[in-house]
This record gives sequence, C-alpha cells and structure tokens, in this order.
Amino acid sequence: MGRAYNQIITHDDLVWMENNNLLFPEIPAVGGKLCVIRGTLNIHYKNLDTSLLTNYPTNRLVPYQRVKQYPIFTVDFINSLDWDGDTGTAQVFNAGGYSWTISWKLFKWWIYPPPLDPDWQEDTGGSWFSASPTSGSNAPTINFTIDYNDTPEQRMVELTITSNGGANSYTTYLYQDANPGVDTQSMPVSTGSNAENACLNFVNEAGRLDYYIKDGYTWTGADVLYVNEEGTEFAPTGWYSNGAWARNWNKANKTFYGLTQCEEDNSDGGGDPVDPHPETQAIAVSTGSDAASACTNYANVGSRLDYYIEDGYTWTGATVLYTDDAGTTLADTGWYSNGSWARYWNKANETFYGLTAC
Repeated sequence: MGRAYNQIITHDDLVWMENNNLLFPEIPAVGGKLCVIRGTLNIHYKNLDTSLLTNYPTNRLVPYQRVKQYPIFTVDFINSLDWDGDTGTAQVFNAGGYSWTISWKLFKWWIYPPPLDPDWQEDTGGSWFSASPTSGSNAPTINFTIDYNDTPEQRMVELTITSNGGANSYTTYLYQDANPGVDTQSMPVSTGSNAENACLNFVNEAGRLDYYIKDGYTWTGADVLYVNEEGTEFAPTGWYSNGAWARNWNKANKTFYGLTQCEEDNSDGGGDPVDPHPETQAIAVSTGSDAASACTNYANVGSRLDYYIEDGYTWTGATVLYTDDAGTTLADTGWYSNGSWARYWNKANETFYGLTAC
C-alpha cells in the first residue's frame, strides 16, 4: 500500500491492511480497484477509530489518513484454558500508535434458584486471573495466568483494551473449563497447629470434621485432601489426623508432607496405645549428592549400606527411612538409591521427595 495524504483507499488496500494485521475484520474484504466508502469501514472492522470519520456520510469516499487503527489483541487460545490452572499470551496490535491499558472482569457461571435460568455472575471478589503488562504504547506480548478452578462450573474473563482516553476499546473473552471433580469418600479428621495437637484433638468428637479423599485410598496413602464431596475444592493448609496418623497438607502445592504416628490410636474412639516403632525390613542403598550420583554409586558394592524401611513396603513406596532395624533413628537428609530408583529423603519433615529412575 502506497497511498499519500488525501488519496482514496481501495478494496485492494483493505486486503493489504488485513494481511498485515493493521485492520481486524468481522468479514474479510474482497479485493478490487473500487474505492472504499465510510459505510464499508463501519461494517467490517473491529479496531477502526471511527471518531476520525464523524463528519463523513456513509456513502463518502475515505482518504487513507482517516483510517487509523486503535489497539486490539489476539489470544493464543480462547476456549481451552485448563481447569487446573493455565498460562497464555495475548498479542497487542497497535498500528495506530495509541497509548493503551488493559483491564478485566471475572465471571462465574451461577446456578440461580428456579425459575431463574443459570447465567454469568460477576465474581467481584475473585483474584484467580492476572496479566502483565497492563499498559503501554507499543505492541508487546501480554502474559496472563489463570488459577486452579475449584468449582464444578465454567469461569470467564472479560479482557478489555482501552485507548485514546477511553474513547476506543476492544473486548475479548477467555473461558476456563469447569473442574470435573473426582470420586471421593468421607474421612473424619481433626486439625491442629502441629501433628501432636491434631492427634489429640481427634479424641474430642466435636473436633472431628468430614473432609474427603479419593475413593479407594486409605488415610495414610491419600495424595489429596478436599473439603467437598465433589472433589473440586482443596482443604486449607495444615495438620490433619484420623486419630492414628497425622499428616501435613499443603494446599498451594497440593501435596501431603510428613506422616506422624499418634502416641495413642484414637481412630476408633478408644485410646489404645500403639507401638511407636514399626516393624522394618533391610534395604541396601547407596547415597550421593544428587539422584545421578546416588544411582552411580550403587554399582560399587562397597558403597551400599543397609538402611531400613517399613515391613511389607517396596523401596518406591516406602514412607520413612531408618538407620536401625528397631525403627528408632531416622536416616540423614539426602539422596538414596537401590540401583533402580533414587529418592530424596528429608529427615526434618520425615518425608521422601522425588522419585528418579536410574
């Protein structure tokens, strides 16, 4: 396109501007040598600054200097944001050279009581979406993040870019999938500031509350903790106990850390004493500064030492590591390997982290 001041643009010029991301059409232009009238521009384009055409009748030809584009953006995905959290980008196209800002509103799909129909309701207190940068005068990439959807309903972001002192704006919508939930089972547990308190609080029946774990799992084997039966909303971070074992749950990481046996087994409401030292079995492992060196060191028979895990457990399934067969002394923090798998043991948290194949 090589138009000069006051020269009239043609339909071929419109095709060129569309192909070069200057104008974003509702309906793509059909090329041709015919000149363009204002009415055509009004109908076809989402990012045309019509304030420059105020004095032009719809049938008047338009000179090129009157075709100015306010900022618009395209999003790399609009309808495929995962329910368990996602990131994405929006590309700003700013051929007009305006300064711009972006803002957003959050909406949740709301099931109203009958006879009202379900509809979008603004989530005024929501903070599950963020974007950066939020203003500029060039054409950058905007990075956005959407958090885990803890509801069984779809969510929506109304994303708006504004320019020219608020005179021009363009809006697009992002949709996040509903949380599909999981099959769960009820798990009565008590809470506490630490493992001991959580255990003790279970004795008081009033201190027990129903939380939910995945169906088919035991309390000590559960990998996630929910507050609702649908399995869509995670429990708050803290210590929880079923009266026999206490576990520390981290909501942010969606992970259990630590497994502490209560001094008394109150899981059935009694107060039966339990042996604090479990039955163990020997496991020959090597150590290293990282997973790779722990695996490599196992090849040297002299580097293997007997440690101890719970009786009946495999190396990859063990939850604790001891230095003695009585199960009284925890192993030091570090990487350990049985020659096939390396695991990182944290003595302070009494927890294994990571599982790396050799």
